[in-house]
Amino acid sequence: MKSVWINHSGSTFIEVGWKLECSDRIGLVQGYRVYYCPIISPYNLTCREPEKNTTFDSGKIHGRIVNLKPYTTYMVAVSVLTKSGEGLQSDPLYNTTFEGAPDTPPTNLTITEITNTTMKVSWVPPASMNGVLRYFKVFYNDEILKVENGESHVTLTNLKSFTNYNVSVEACTVSCSMKSAPVNVVTKVGIPGTMERPSVNFINSSQVMVSWQPPKDAAGITSYYELKVGTREGRNPSANPYYKKSEGLSASISVPDCQTEGIQISTFAVRAVNIAPGNNVFRGNWSEIGEANCFNT
Repeated sequence: MKSVWINHSGSTFIEVGWKLECSDRIGLVQGYRVYYCPIISPYNLTCREPEKNTTFDSGKIHGRIVNLKPYTTYMVAVSVLTKSGEGLQSDPLYNTTFEGAPDTPPTNLTITEITNTTMKVSWVPPASMNGVLRYFKVFYNDEILKVENGESHVTLTNLKSFTNYNVSVEACTVSCSMKSAPVNVVTKVGIPGTMERPSVNFINSSQVMVSWQPPKDAAGITSYYELKVGTREGRNPSANPYYKKSEGLSASISVPDCQTEGIQISTFAVRAVNIAPGNNVFRGNWSEIGEANCFNT
């Protein structure tokens, strides 16, 4: 064999070319056999797995060995097959396949330190990375977070309270592994969102019905609602408001009688209240004020 060279390679193949010596043609060439194996390291060229081979017909001047492992250095040698038998192997060449995606996704995905807005996600990197780790990608519902610097844990922040999250992780070299098996977790009860302005309707001259809709972001199972009730005259702010608890979405409230107490403006604001385990109380912000205007005729 006059010469052997590497044409090119990918993450899972190496293509080898060869050229014959004139003496190799004696006995009529019947084919070529390419031997290959992964080596222990660049400093130890011994095969770390049994040597394999594949045969190509006599019309070929190059051949591709396939199903190789990415980011792995292989020894490659070629021999000539003739009617007289197999010739000596060429001097070995060494070539490293390109990087590829990790064989398996990260494992042992665990979620700890769960609060109403954060959680810690940890995992074990793939055993076979098939390249240089660039980063991990953490998927949680519609969000993606890139984790660099080789860290195998991260704390997710700004999460929604009392929300189910589907969490999984990918490991990425030049391309990414499959996602890990997902883990589902629910964040803890938190502060309810601000509710819309309540509506106010007179039942009679001294009583109104105040009603409202639940908060769009409940952050838990609402335990009850609080009403802030006040009165004011003209542009002066409400003085001496009082508070009323309601477990429903409406409440009947007594107001100064229009017929006997003159011009009155009654004001109403509402907020949701969540009670978490341990009797931790979370109150939302007050809604915008709803008003009932009464004019004595």
